[in-house]
Amino acid sequence: MSLVRLAVLATAVIAAAPAGAEEAADTPTVTVTAPFRGVPTKISKAGSAVTVVTAEEIRRTGARTLADVLAAVPGVALNTAGGEGGNTSVYIRGAANGQSLVLIDGVRVGDPSNTDAGFNFGAYPLDNVERIEVLRGPQSALYGSDAMGGVINIVTKRPKGPMSAEASTEFGSFRSHRETVSVSAAAGDFSLVAGGSNLGTSGFSSYAGGSEDDGTRRLAGYGKLSWQVAEDLAIDIAVDGARTRLQYDGFGYDTPENHGTTDLLSARGTVTKKAFDGRWTSALTLFANRNHRTYDEDTSTARYDGVRAGLEYQGTVTAGNWGIAVFGAGYEHESVDTLYDYDDGSFAYSSAVKDGLDHGWAFALHQFSPTDAWHLSAAVRLDDYEQSGSFATWRLTSAYELFDTETVLRASVGTGAKAPTPYQLFSQYANPAGLDPERSIGGDVGIEQTLLDGRAKLSASVFYNRFDDMIGFENNHYVNIGNTSTAGVELSGEWRLTDALKLTASYTFLEARDLDADVQLARRPRNSGSVGVSYTGIDKLTLGAKVVLVGERRDIDFNTWPAKDVTLPAYARVDLDADYAVNDKLSLTGRVVNLFDADYEQVLDYGTSGFAVYGGLKVKY
Repeated sequence: MSLVRLAVLATAVIAAAPAGAEEAADTPTVTVTAPFRGVPTKISKAGSAVTVVTAEEIRRTGARTLADVLAAVPGVALNTAGGEGGNTSVYIRGAANGQSLVLIDGVRVGDPSNTDAGFNFGAYPLDNVERIEVLRGPQSALYGSDAMGGVINIVTKRPKGPMSAEASTEFGSFRSHRETVSVSAAAGDFSLVAGGSNLGTSGFSSYAGGSEDDGTRRLAGYGKLSWQVAEDLAIDIAVDGARTRLQYDGFGYDTPENHGTTDLLSARGTVTKKAFDGRWTSALTLFANRNHRTYDEDTSTARYDGVRAGLEYQGTVTAGNWGIAVFGAGYEHESVDTLYDYDDGSFAYSSAVKDGLDHGWAFALHQFSPTDAWHLSAAVRLDDYEQSGSFATWRLTSAYELFDTETVLRASVGTGAKAPTPYQLFSQYANPAGLDPERSIGGDVGIEQTLLDGRAKLSASVFYNRFDDMIGFENNHYVNIGNTSTAGVELSGEWRLTDALKLTASYTFLEARDLDADVQLARRPRNSGSVGVSYTGIDKLTLGAKVVLVGERRDIDFNTWPAKDVTLPAYARVDLDADYAVNDKLSLTGRVVNLFDADYEQVLDYGTSGFAVYGGLKVKY
């Protein structure tokens, strides 16, 4: 499928299904928390572009991974190297994976031992996800380093009701099996949710031309305890973790002996105190997370350990007509401990990194409404890093509601920054002259229109970002050498044709340029989109279908010397899902991945799933 045909198809589908995306047409009171640092706000008051995906929407679409969910979000491109559990990178509005911040319950969870400190989306399961908020555009004024392209906030489950339990199992292609269990309970002032999951699959070859399977095993668990100590005092403690063991291939050939593990562990505790009749809320959060990776190959072994721990205070003051003020400060310590050993019998080499850095910050946000229809916000933040110095960032947003026509006009502008990572600062490739933070400035304007008495919504945004002082590799050192820009259009829609039939669609045009080399940034498609349909017109049965459309992308072939540019072809993948409620406690599930067995690559020389079928059941108590 050519780029032009893909663009025409995606645009035509959106035109045929003109409906909103950011806020579901049948849920007009959707609230968001990420745009205002945890303060619940009606989505129509948010000046930034934000998409919310709830657990119910995840269930309805049959998604099993974060990549499945994010593939339908406008402005987001992603690539997975191999099968489930493989390294997955996400690009928001063309920004690199490490230039978009990932939060779990508002706490950053990127891997300090990664070169770019980015988050591996393939290693985190969906089992504990209550909702996902994708906030697009520079947000460093709210969240600090890395929030240049945007922020993905994963909100985990909270206890529901006095006592409930759920369990599920699924079997299918590639000798796959998946089991999940969760329990929620409450007694007096205490409430608890806990659960876990197990995944096993023989998979397929992670090398696109390979013949041997590369399997994945993952065990995950989570828990959250809430204690309402008093009417104005609450304590929340949460922990979640996952261990993923997977096989993988080398560049351009099968390597059956290669295997690795990825361990994720995140813990956080928050004490929340209300004062002055609830007008002042204070929250103190302590957090720690660890990313531990190992790689075992025929001639080498590697270990990467990244730890982040710290605390943050946030105050929220509601001042009536003066709006809401949010302010706070925090501190964290990042440490890395890595070891790489190579020995092929004739040559041996070893390298290690063991160091850390301190980071402090302070921020302020003011959200106010001059009129009932006009909503403004302004934010500033100062970050100070032990090795790379300080940087200040800011953000302004505006949202205007036209009540008579059910229209929302949005605009935002702000700056972003990314501090040099511990690996860039302390590895053998560190620059003796030091490194400066990466910088960005960007903005967007958008419109959201409700149609057909609330049964449909259409959303459109135009954006531009400029990135300077990008950290690259030159003369065996990390240096500030890169300059890039991204610009594009995001369209999304939702249309409930009948009470039983619902259509969704999204489309993104992206021009992401390396300004120095004058080429499109690697693995960013100019055209991408998705189309979805769900049907509930048959008693007890929910049916769904989704088409993911991705245009041509530039990639780099490192199997040649020198490395050369290649073009990955466009592709369309069709997935189906079904859910049949036998009764109020038991349901049967089924799904088909890649219905037409499309042959495609997201990353050069890495395989993807062909036609696959899965079936299972879910039990609720």
